[in-house]
Amino acid sequence: MKKLITAIFTFSLVVSAFAQAQLVIPKGTKKISAWEYAQNNKIKSVTIPDSVTEIEDGAFWNCQNLKTITFGGGVREIKCSAFYGCTSLEEVVIPEGVTSIDSTAFSKCTKLRHISLPTTVEYLLAKIQFCPNLEEINVKEGNKYWRSVEGVLYRMDSAQIMELYMIPHGFKKDKITIPADVNKISADFSAYTGISEINVEEGNSTFKSVGGILYSKDEANKLFLYAIPRGFKKDKITIPADVNRINSDFSAYPSISEINVEEGNADYKSIDGILYSADGKTLKAYPLACKKTNFEIPETVSRIGYTAFKGCKNLEVLQIPQCVKEIEYDAFKNSSIKMINYCNSKESWNKGIVLPEGCNVVYDYDPVKVAQLAVVEKIRAGEKTAKFKDELRSEVYAEFNKAVKDCKEKIELDLSDVENMTNLDWIEDFSKISRIFIPASLLTLPENSKFLRNTWLEPNENNSQIVIKNDVVYTDSGKTYYGFLGSTLTSKTCAELNEALKKTKSNLHLDLSYTKGVIDLSWLTNLNKLKSIALPESLSTLPNDPTVFKNISVIPHPKSSLIFEENGVIYTDSGKTLYWIEKHASSLIVKDGCTKINACALFNCTPLSRIELPESLTYVGYAAFNTCTALKEVHFKGSKKQWKSVEIDKGDKKANNKPLQKAKITYAKK
Repeated sequence: MKKLITAIFTFSLVVSAFAQAQLVIPKGTKKISAWEYAQNNKIKSVTIPDSVTEIEDGAFWNCQNLKTITFGGGVREIKCSAFYGCTSLEEVVIPEGVTSIDSTAFSKCTKLRHISLPTTVEYLLAKIQFCPNLEEINVKEGNKYWRSVEGVLYRMDSAQIMELYMIPHGFKKDKITIPADVNKISADFSAYTGISEINVEEGNSTFKSVGGILYSKDEANKLFLYAIPRGFKKDKITIPADVNRINSDFSAYPSISEINVEEGNADYKSIDGILYSADGKTLKAYPLACKKTNFEIPETVSRIGYTAFKGCKNLEVLQIPQCVKEIEYDAFKNSSIKMINYCNSKESWNKGIVLPEGCNVVYDYDPVKVAQLAVVEKIRAGEKTAKFKDELRSEVYAEFNKAVKDCKEKIELDLSDVENMTNLDWIEDFSKISRIFIPASLLTLPENSKFLRNTWLEPNENNSQIVIKNDVVYTDSGKTYYGFLGSTLTSKTCAELNEALKKTKSNLHLDLSYTKGVIDLSWLTNLNKLKSIALPESLSTLPNDPTVFKNISVIPHPKSSLIFEENGVIYTDSGKTLYWIEKHASSLIVKDGCTKINACALFNCTPLSRIELPESLTYVGYAAFNTCTALKEVHFKGSKKQWKSVEIDKGDKKANNKPLQKAKITYAKK
């Protein structure tokens, strides 16, 4: 008997548990009251009889094991949160007769994959939310208020024009096609990461698709960029010419590296894949996948738009020029920017701007100086060309000269793009500079054109002050001869030099020290217009009459052994001929080995009172001592006999070397 009682009790518990798991609402029940079965996790299925017309708020709220619902035919309303949080529900079929489904009735049903609506449903008072696996919403044909196409929910108005109302959150297809009769969209495409293309059927008068991107049309047929699908996979987009408004902030599209704009667009333009307003004053969008790590905002920009750099993942250093006066609040939010070089003061920075974590702002940044100092650093690292731009900063002068001083090899200096530079006086050492590309603004050259001995000067077609023609350099808009440039003397250059010297009003320096192949100066017809002349290494002879140099300083080439200067005396023939006296002193020693004193060699050497002549001397030329009226003493390093063998050109009475003959002569040898 005891065993029988125990068995009956156990059976009743099982029946009770089964009844709880398989909930059957009693027949005759008119409504399921609010929160009646809320949070009852024993319920696995529920059967609702035809007598029930209303399921009130939260009736089955958070019944997490509820898997199936069998509705009776009498249900008319399913109210707010009735099945909210029923996380085991996979499919719901709403029966005919239901006219209203209230806000959040099936929200947060995380396993729900399918829901079917009858022809009678008129009111959906909110979208079905937080159902990540909901793949499709189907509406039975014949419903006048709702329609489904490929599992997407559309709402119909009285004229049977459709509104795209809801895309299920678990929508599996990667493309969606909007029907031709849709004229409104309330669905938010940014929530659907799986959709990579939004297409529109032909004949739609409100929407248009270009490259899988959704645009809406206005009355003038202009386009508004309405939505880019969240799963957009292309790395470039091109905005059509007739787009006049953009809704997207581009911060949700990690694949886009370039935003381009068709030519002819009156409202937008693209520069290097970055989106700007057509006038270039507003930077609209910097694409997330742009590969630049450093970016300098153009000088045309005065405003950085809302979310312009939001979320960009590669950019690390951003340079903002002085012309930018306005920066929107979220312009840099969640970006990878580590450094912002801001060319304005700290006071002008908008304190409310949201910066990414770890980002530093450098105020009063001078990008020109930084770029110029970078050029100097390259010189220090061995770069052979230094190219500067913009106006050269004063701080750069000193650093450049220090760098050049340490250079082991010559460098080229390119100043062709430098602004407001009128002279080259800031350069300390031209010997380390092989070539200079001059700026358009240059007005003068160094006072001494000897710098051309070391440095080749490249002309600038926009400079009208410094003119270079056939290797001849002019200043003052080509009016004044400055110096000779070049290594090869051509017939054109010879003619140009002589013409320049003929026209010039002031005595000038002619530097031939780097000129090759010149063996004499017979081609030079205007020596009297020179102040000085630097001779080339190749020169082997000088004019027969040295008095042509009476007002000119002669500078022999330091490497020449044929023509050289020693103690103010110029010798030719490898030192065998005393050619010309540069310095007029009271005493003179002629070098040993000299055999000849050239005609007129001591012309105008009136202070000379004593001269020492070498034993090697054999000839004194015509009128060599004629003007040496102060000469009293001659010391000959040879003997009297050797002196008598020295040929002295006695010429005529006016040029007979009389001062030499009258002077007292002493001999070193007997």
